[in-house]
Amino acid sequence: MTPKRRRRLEAFGPGSLETEVASSNLSPSKKPRLENDTILDGLTTLTLAHQRLALCESPTVSEFEVPISEGFRLSPTVSDLGAFNARQISPTISDYENGNVEAALASPDLSYFELPPDEFSFYEEDNVLEEDENLEVEGETPVDENDSDYDPEEIPVRAFDDFSIFDVFSHKLVPLGQLTEIGHRKYVAIGRVRSYSDGNRLDIESDDTLNPGERVKLSQILELNTHHYSDSHESFDRKIYIRTKFSWYILVSPSTTYTPFFLPFFIPHQICHMYLSRSLADPDLTHDDFLHALPDFQDDMAGDGFLMVDDVLERPLAAEDVKCDETTGYLWATLPTILSEFGLSRLKRVPLIANVLGADFDEENSPYVFDGAGSRTLSESDISSTRRPTKRKGPKVPEKQPQFTPIVTPTVKDIAENMFTRPLQLAGDSLAQFKLADLKVVQRLKTIQAHHEEDPKSMVWGSKLEDVQELIYEYVELDGVPYRAGDTVMVHYDEDSYKDYSRASNYVSAAAHSVNSYANRVWYVYGLRTGVLV
Repeated sequence: MTPKRRRRLEAFGPGSLETEVASSNLSPSKKPRLENDTILDGLTTLTLAHQRLALCESPTVSEFEVPISEGFRLSPTVSDLGAFNARQISPTISDYENGNVEAALASPDLSYFELPPDEFSFYEEDNVLEEDENLEVEGETPVDENDSDYDPEEIPVRAFDDFSIFDVFSHKLVPLGQLTEIGHRKYVAIGRVRSYSDGNRLDIESDDTLNPGERVKLSQILELNTHHYSDSHESFDRKIYIRTKFSWYILVSPSTTYTPFFLPFFIPHQICHMYLSRSLADPDLTHDDFLHALPDFQDDMAGDGFLMVDDVLERPLAAEDVKCDETTGYLWATLPTILSEFGLSRLKRVPLIANVLGADFDEENSPYVFDGAGSRTLSESDISSTRRPTKRKGPKVPEKQPQFTPIVTPTVKDIAENMFTRPLQLAGDSLAQFKLADLKVVQRLKTIQAHHEEDPKSMVWGSKLEDVQELIYEYVELDGVPYRAGDTVMVHYDEDSYKDYSRASNYVSAAAHSVNSYANRVWYVYGLRTGVLV
């Protein structure tokens, strides 16, 4: 609902444009009307008839910026239109409904680009884990070198929350943007580490992140990775990653102390992400269209649980955030590298990006290079001798695997239910979860040679145990498969055997019945004298 049109007389004040003393020669019929349209400034009676003719028909949104005492302006001139375009976008309907018009029209605070005047030293905490190859993160699937898709060069991806990044020698907090040019500097970070897989939400309110994670001091930061493009999804990743020797870490949210060092990089990064993603979706998008739809673009990003701008600024992005020098500099330095690195030269023709790069941008001869450590710089040597940047190998996020729910007795559930983030299921509630496990066992058994259906064709006894009077062998080979002492084997019972008959009778009892179907059909034999029963 737009604000009700107010009577222009109510907005006029003594500081209005031209005033004229009321004439006493007016006809009696006009005097009452004039008396209703006049105000008294001290001892001088002022008329507003002239102003009402000179003013535009109704006030515009921009005229709300003018104090009431100054009255409304005349119709806008060409210069006024130019000045209007530079102002903030008009408030939305919700701003009027919430009575927040003044806040909507006020210029946004851009002081977040200013770093703290004093250097902050970071004092390391006690009882903090050190990151190494043996760091165990709850919920993280251990690497199995026997998996068919195992890649020794791949490292896990984890969530990093409540973090601070500092110089390992001086202990001074460093701005996040400084990690784009790490060089020989040694930066480390401390924060809460949680497991992450594709499909997890990153926000702390999600069900998957009830555990805030352990406080961990990371090893040396080797890379800052941003704006990674996925060929398979044809989309840009808006998350910010840092890499150590042992893992990738998603920067979820900074600590309160580190926030001033995080925002000057984070805000332009998010705007650049919208430039790239929106240019992919709309090749005809212009700069004006982008600013007009900025609130909608921000709403579209709110579903992934990653940190939003209004989470830290306590306001949404405004046109001033986009047009400020700091953001323009980030776009100017970043976009050429992204377009060249991922082979997206077609985006340079999108009006939104062309407005930043200019019409003369050439991907093949771009002086912007990528140095492999997250740095995007422009130097004289790059201009004289350019090379095409190599494509980064970004973080590979594992797919979210279905979690197995532990089955416990009622007593254990009552005692331990609040000790674990993973839910506990009472025994007997459901057997459906074992179906998938049974199928996996069946597939694995197909690769194992069975000997319970008929006698083996070949049986070779191994060497006897030394210093043992009994006839005990270290192993036996059945059809080429060795079985050693201590191995676990599954055997079917012999119905003709009294001993086996006793076991079979016990099998039908409820106490002996298991939800694992294989445990109900075979017996497990384990021990030093593992026998081979056929």
